Amino acid sequence: SIVGSVEIGATVNDVAVCGNSAVVATTAGSGELQVIDVTTPASPSIVGVLDLAGAIDALSVACTGETAFVGRASSPQPELSAISIAQPAAPAILSSLELGPNADAAKIVLAQSNQYLYVASSANTSELFIVSASNPSALSLAASFDASGVSNGTAMAAFSTYAVLGRDDGNIL
Repeated sequence: SIVGSVEIGATVNDVAVCGNSAVVATTAGSGELQVIDVTTPASPSIVGVLDLAGAIDALSVACTGETAFVGRASSPQPELSAISIAQPAAPAILSSLELGPNADAAKIVLAQSNQYLYVASSANTSELFIVSASNPSALSLAASFDASGVSNGTAMAAFSTYAVLGRDDGNIL
């Protein structure tokens, strides 16, 4: 049964939970990242909203400790951002990273003891990005992988030092 709910006011693309906060990636043009207090599951409440530059949808989110990582659709703005949620009512950008032309951050997964972000993308020359997240204040591209063909990266999982990339052609690499 449903224990509690809260109206976001936009499409929810992804949710990650860090401690007592649910961090939500949305299509809201003036609040792509929303922080929800879930301390009392029967009455969750939006406590913080972050409007990222441009009206570009947030597609994915992952978090660890007091840091959330938000992936966005391809645009002139950076597609990946590290956000401090130390003060849930005032989420703040720590750093951002441009993944390149026609790249998006469709799905993000933290891996290798939260040292790296594995990012599935629709970029035809880099369907997988590996981003160093050891210092959230300075995200940096560690590597990228170009899978054969033109299918987009749509799903991502990681374990140990391995990544699993799902693609929209039905293949898993």
